[in-house]
Amino acid sequence: STGEIKSAYRRLARKMHPDVNASSPKASADFAAVARAYEVLSNPDERAFFDRQLAKANDSIHTTGSVFDTGNYHAQKLRQMAIEQRYNK
Repeated sequence: STGEIKSAYRRLARKMHPDVNASSPKASADFAAVARAYEVLSNPDERAFFDRQLAKANDSIHTTGSVFDTGNYHAQKLRQMAIEQRYNK
């Protein structure tokens, strides 16, 4: 629910805020990721899009059995790297 999302965001924001974790070099990146997730989940349109993309990715993985067959950006990069590595050999 919206209230649960907001509550979880506030809890994580307090825990991961860069001012609280000044000694951690990745604190600001973690905090930025939490803030972006909250932006997506708190906006009904963006959340619906995210849910559709997640369902689509899950369907692809379960249908083919491989993450390499998805449209995921990182999987595509990994595929491309594997192809280039084979070509270079």
